[in-house]
Amino acid sequence: MKLRKALPQEVDALNQFIRASKSVWGYSDDFLDKYMKQWGLTPQFLEKKSVKVLEENGVIHGIFCIGTNKKKQIELDLFFVNPKLIKTGVGRKMWGMVDEYARAKKWKGFEILSDPNAEEFFQRMGAKTVRSFEFIHGQIVPVLKYELNPTDSLWA
Repeated sequence: MKLRKALPQEVDALNQFIRASKSVWGYSDDFLDKYMKQWGLTPQFLEKKSVKVLEENGVIHGIFCIGTNKKKQIELDLFFVNPKLIKTGVGRKMWGMVDEYARAKKWKGFEILSDPNAEEFFQRMGAKTVRSFEFIHGQIVPVLKYELNPTDSLWA
């Protein structure tokens, strides 16, 4: 598998990928439409942020984006796995890449705005739930914090 930067010209394909990944949790089309309207990728977002694509033989296995937000806080913006590859280790492999990237930047940690269904995965990776907020259709979205200990790497 190789990791590469997402390109603005593939925004439609990436948005289809995100929607397909999110739909695994059984959300209605109405919810997914609203989610994509608010959180879908744009060419401008891809030009400003470093969205990473994990792929093999032209098949996208996952996408993620970690960086600073408008408040200058570090957060994991995106973390989506190919629906056909959930529970195959792809998520854990991508998490290792996120962890390595954050360590290379010498960050002390970052926040994760998680889908409620993915909260347990992030907790298994070492993140702790710190708060939540209400989202579309009253959905409660957990916010987790992942602390990086410079002497302790999950991937060493």
